[in-house]
Amino acid sequence: MSLLATWERKPRIAIDHAIAAPGWADRTDDAQLQAFAHQIAARSYALDADDAPSRAHGRAELERAEAAMDDNAADSIMYFNGRALLLSDHSKFFLQVGDPMSAAARAQVALSLFDPSFVRLRAFATLELGTAHLQVGDVEHAATLIGDAIELSARNRSARLMEEVKDTLHGMDKWNDVQAVRALKERYHSLATGSRTRQSL
Repeated sequence: MSLLATWERKPRIAIDHAIAAPGWADRTDDAQLQAFAHQIAARSYALDADDAPSRAHGRAELERAEAAMDDNAADSIMYFNGRALLLSDHSKFFLQVGDPMSAAARAQVALSLFDPSFVRLRAFATLELGTAHLQVGDVEHAATLIGDAIELSARNRSARLMEEVKDTLHGMDKWNDVQAVRALKERYHSLATGSRTRQSL
């Protein structure tokens, strides 16, 4: 419920649910589930990034997630959770609080750790890395990375991933005079059109 409220950008509701979630997770012996509850809490606090206490709570939740993480918990119901996703959540948090250099460093390591089969998670991490470069003004490199994320998104039709891609592209409108950005948007529209054509056949 916290994650859903975070996707809907409702920080107060997301935080309320996030406060309760670790308590429920701690009743299990699933370390990855416990870590994930703290990761989701960090995401909810990041939505309220203008508030200093929320930023502090978010950092604390990421530290708790790191402490709870068990790299050997192969039988977890959160089988997809691990160091890579935790680092990706760090990256998301740092992007929200305006620290793109820290975000880029975490996203880069996350990408090196993700299993290649986790296409959706790799796409999000690549998008985070591209957004971090965009925030520091490295527009051409950002365009390359975001293009890679778009290619990955074509292999995983996650609605939330597609929404993030569209939001990111919309945020690049002020750089429409940069050739790399124009080429990126043309690439996206070509892939999107091709996908719709295949679905109609």
